[in-house]
Order: sequence, then structure tokens, then C-alpha cells
Amino acid sequence: MRSLARAAAIAAVGAVVCCGDLAAVGAAKFESANETGADTSFLIEAGVPGFSFVPEPLHYFDYHHTPADTLDKVDPGELAQDSAAIAALAWILANQ
Repeated sequence: MRSLARAAAIAAVGAVVCCGDLAAVGAAKFESANETGADTSFLIEAGVPGFSFVPEPLHYFDYHHTPADTLDKVDPGELAQDSAAIAALAWILANQ
């Protein structure tokens, strides 16, 4: 049952992203993977359908999960773009 729910979630998200609905907020790339990262992998293992947007890797790991990983390192433009992508995806999936 978990694999069917996960497959349905992946198909729904993939259809939305691949159709270009999120291109306006710079989130037009979709990849399916079994690993969503250390912060959320336990949810996936418990059967919760999950997703994550993949950040630009250029500076993502400069501070990620280090003592220097503080709010002053956040780029306001990137935060706005990422927030818009998550909000748009949630809205689109809720209205499908």
C-alpha cells in the first residue's frame, strides 16, 4: 500500500512540474529519488509520500548543518523563490 501511495504522489507532483506550472517560480525540474535527505528520510521510510525541491548546489553546503548555519546566511531572493515554489506546489496539488 505504501508503494502505491508513493507512486501516486510522485505521479501527481511530476505531472504538475513537468507541465510547467511551476516554471514561473523557477521550479520546473523534477526528479524521483528514494532518498529525500537526512531531515525527512524517516518520514519516507514510514510510508509518508514526500518530496523536496533540490537547491542550487553552488553554496548550499557552505553552511548547511554547521554551527555557522544561521539566518543571516539566507539569501532573501532565494528564500522568496523557494517559498513561492512550495506554496505553488501545495496550492496546485490541493486543487487537483
